[in-house]
Amino acid sequence: MAVRPSPSFATLLKRHRIAAGLTQEDLAERAGVSVRTVSDLERGFTTRPYRDTVRRLGEALGLPALDRVRFEGAGRGVVEMGMSPHLHRERSATNLTEDLASFVGREREVSMVGKLLASAGVRLVTLVGTGGTGKTRLALRVGRALLPEYRDGVFLVSLASLPSPELVVPSIAAVLGIKEARGGDLEDAVATYLFSRQLLLILDNFEHLLGAACVVKHLLEAAGDLRVLVTSRTPLHVYGEHEFLVSPLAVPDLHDLPDVDHLLRFGALALFVDRARAVRADFALTEDNAASVAAICARVDGLPLAIELAASRLRVLSPEALLSRLSSRLSILKGGTSDAPERQQTMQAALDWSYRLLGRDAQTLLAQLSVFSGSFGLEGVEAVCDPSDDPARDVVDRLTVLVEHCLLVCREGVGGEPRFSMLETIREYAAERLRASMDDCRIAQRHTDYCIRLLERMSPEEDHSGDDGPQRFSRLDQERDNLRAALRRLLDAGEGRRALHAATLLGPYWTAVSSYQEGQHWLEEAIVAASDAPPRERARALSWASWLATLRGATDEGHALGAEGLRHFRLAQSRDIPMGLVMSAIQQGDLKHMREFLEHDLEECRSLGDDDGVAACLHWLGEIALYEGCFHQAIARSQASLARARAQDAHGLLTRTLDTCARAFLLTGDLENAIPLWEEGLRLAVQRGDKRPIAYYLEGFAAIEARQGNAVKSARLFGAAASLREKIDSPLSALESDILQQMIEPIWKQNSPDAFQKAIEEGRSMTWHAAVDYALVPFGPPLSFMDGKG
Repeated sequence: MAVRPSPSFATLLKRHRIAAGLTQEDLAERAGVSVRTVSDLERGFTTRPYRDTVRRLGEALGLPALDRVRFEGAGRGVVEMGMSPHLHRERSATNLTEDLASFVGREREVSMVGKLLASAGVRLVTLVGTGGTGKTRLALRVGRALLPEYRDGVFLVSLASLPSPELVVPSIAAVLGIKEARGGDLEDAVATYLFSRQLLLILDNFEHLLGAACVVKHLLEAAGDLRVLVTSRTPLHVYGEHEFLVSPLAVPDLHDLPDVDHLLRFGALALFVDRARAVRADFALTEDNAASVAAICARVDGLPLAIELAASRLRVLSPEALLSRLSSRLSILKGGTSDAPERQQTMQAALDWSYRLLGRDAQTLLAQLSVFSGSFGLEGVEAVCDPSDDPARDVVDRLTVLVEHCLLVCREGVGGEPRFSMLETIREYAAERLRASMDDCRIAQRHTDYCIRLLERMSPEEDHSGDDGPQRFSRLDQERDNLRAALRRLLDAGEGRRALHAATLLGPYWTAVSSYQEGQHWLEEAIVAASDAPPRERARALSWASWLATLRGATDEGHALGAEGLRHFRLAQSRDIPMGLVMSAIQQGDLKHMREFLEHDLEECRSLGDDDGVAACLHWLGEIALYEGCFHQAIARSQASLARARAQDAHGLLTRTLDTCARAFLLTGDLENAIPLWEEGLRLAVQRGDKRPIAYYLEGFAAIEARQGNAVKSARLFGAAASLREKIDSPLSALESDILQQMIEPIWKQNSPDAFQKAIEEGRSMTWHAAVDYALVPFGPPLSFMDGKG
């Protein structure tokens, strides 16, 4: 079922007009604007209305205070209260980094591609060529050159490590900073984001993801000012595509060599000399070595990757010695198939030659490293790859050799740890060597086992929210490609139980990084594959799938998955209901069904003396009562849960229940009891570094100030809470929004939204710890000692 995005301003205007029982003429007359203005706004013909026009329309519609702020925010394109269906971070104009190596031999192509992209009617250009021709580097150079021409920037999306076309959209969204949330299809969200932007999108290494070519077509159709530059070994075959063949660099005729100065005009030789100087600063093209250098470039067909690998050997070889060795390898190792293009065979020869220059242990390591996907760390290498036969030469020595031979790239990862990666062409070559060694199955199994162990160690429990939570998620994030590869391998090998275990462990991670669609995809595939799994294992996986579906707005899917999860919990005779399953059912509005289930479970827990289960059931029953408007019952249930949570030192449960109880007290008008609960909860949440409850505690203090008539402070705290929700991607659900509106409605009814809009924006600019200190005055000492932990 397709998920509809949250309404645009045009949709909101029409919806509120119809709800008010007004025609366009009626609304125009009330607001003092023309009928044409109302018509154009509702049809989306006018996308940036005047602020005064939006204000007049809001007043004429007689909207409630909160609805009016959302209405006016939508008219200005402002994201309010963390309720936007798709939030995006502010970004610089590009994610392209400066090239550390000089750009040689492609100046003409840069100019040609730039002119092609600037031509009328040309919006999709695909750089087509075989591996190693320098398509990526050319695309990046074009992007840097064209950066001033694109108002909203140039962005690179690297696709080489993606295993399936379904992951193209999430990857584009991640680069653009678009976060998936309830109520919207991610592809539509990306199209909406690009609609009014003048932007160049570079999609690198598309050849194995051609099933996603329709995504490119959809984005181009939706966004008229979008230009797309693709690198691929084959065309996308999309209407409007303009192919640009990236040929090997020019080489001279070996039988008619020009003089040295003219030789440097050939791109292949210019590149070779430039890269040779990087390893030998005194290298120069001379009459003595010119013929050998030209022959080297010709023997590798002018392929940039092969040229760079060859030039790196000048650390130890002269051009003449290099040519001799390269000639021997080409004559012996023509590993390509007979029907493959000659330059593909030459690349194989160049890589084979580079491989044979390595020592045996470095060769073995290079082959084994091909099992990794994306980047990998030292820990992974030591766990997956065989240790050296010589204990004095550890894996760091061999990695250093591979980096020096330009077969690996080393960058700094999370916590300053080194992260290694290799070009995809080299990875493919290394994988062939691993298969030839007949060791590929064993190394692949070790890689899978390592990924499972990493998940078991790094994946937080459902209620984990300690200070190291963000660090753990960052570690998992940089291993994302390896985790995907391990999941895919398990599913393809028929190891459904292990795949289900891994996918379930990833539930908190997918929730934290807002990868709802991908997480649900893996979980559902694993659930199908693990048909023989015990009911409890399937139930936990179903609970995460239900929660992820709910978060992305697929409520029907979430409800169906949740119902199946509950059925399996009953089959397992389990009382330990995962938070994800309960939360998804509640947020879907399935209050009656979940209340009945929890009441039954509560009695079972009491009969068995399960105090933990009793405390959890009481909390959820209290939250349901809050949403049902039974505030006194919510207080009774929550206080009973609080007593047990304090006795058990269950901080996670305590943090949630304090807020539920405080909200119920406030909605009965009892501020005296609400304030100390929110203060206790806020201090506990700050101590644990748990930002989700901090957001709703700030909303609680905003409600306190509203009830006490402090409109400006209330608005500032409200804005700070909204900003924090956006940063952690925890938007308000419909139920939460209704409760919040009831909490702050009195003050909003007494003031025009314009009266404290400035205060809301001031609150949005606060850091979360500054907002916490501001909230606690005058209720208790500030927590400024926590500064720096946000």
